[in-house]
Amino acid sequence: MVTSDTPTIPDIFQDAARTISTHRRSAAKLRKTLMAANTSEKRKQFNLDYITALTRILPTKPNDKEAERVVEFLAPFLSEEQDQQLQERLDSVVHVTMRVFLPGLRAKDKNVRFRVAQILASNIRYTSTLDDELSHALEIALIDRTKDKDAAVRYHIFVDEEKGKNIAAAITRLLDDQVGKVRQTVMESRAWELQGADKSLLFAKIRDTEVVVRKEAFSRLAQVIDLSTLKFAHRERLMKYGLEDRDKSVNDACLAMLRLQLNDKELLP
Repeated sequence: MVTSDTPTIPDIFQDAARTISTHRRSAAKLRKTLMAANTSEKRKQFNLDYITALTRILPTKPNDKEAERVVEFLAPFLSEEQDQQLQERLDSVVHVTMRVFLPGLRAKDKNVRFRVAQILASNIRYTSTLDDELSHALEIALIDRTKDKDAAVRYHIFVDEEKGKNIAAAITRLLDDQVGKVRQTVMESRAWELQGADKSLLFAKIRDTEVVVRKEAFSRLAQVIDLSTLKFAHRERLMKYGLEDRDKSVNDACLAMLRLQLNDKELLP
């Protein structure tokens, strides 16, 4: 029975949109509502109300603060839970959400594609398993959207794709993205550890126009190359571009790479 003191799902989302200070409390209320849905029909109604609340932010522009707060609210609601029954229900909500919103990645409206990418990113982070059909559909959709004409969509797609099974294509394509923030996101991502660094891609990025990208390229090269096995021309190129870079952070990253290599060869005390 719903009383005047019982918050509805729209009420909870409205509170979440107003301020992030109440997000933990609102997430607890939403979880309580989810656990109270103890029949199949009630869980269907929960999913419907939850999806409807998220759908309201789809047309909003990227700088809409209330919509941003709604997206941030998903983290405390969906975060991993020790209670097995609650975790199973949260996983179910994630799967339903992804199935509903995945087609939105092809929407004509760039704002809709942007919000869908954000929602998917939040859901992917907090799901423990995906069935093969959904996982395959997600992989295809995300790789396809790495070619999206809107940079904000491409950025969030890579954030989504980090948990994918095969991200090599996304890494290769987005490292050449025309927007520096997208390239920077790829370089700073854990995806390199998950996928395995491609040395040729890293070599190419030591001359990137973005300082952070150049610095990260040297930092990652330090972990995956052996200078003694490189041709002299390649070693010379690394030293020239790293030590003569106009930014000190890139110089330092190059020097750190050298020190690590020398230490590995036990040439330094």
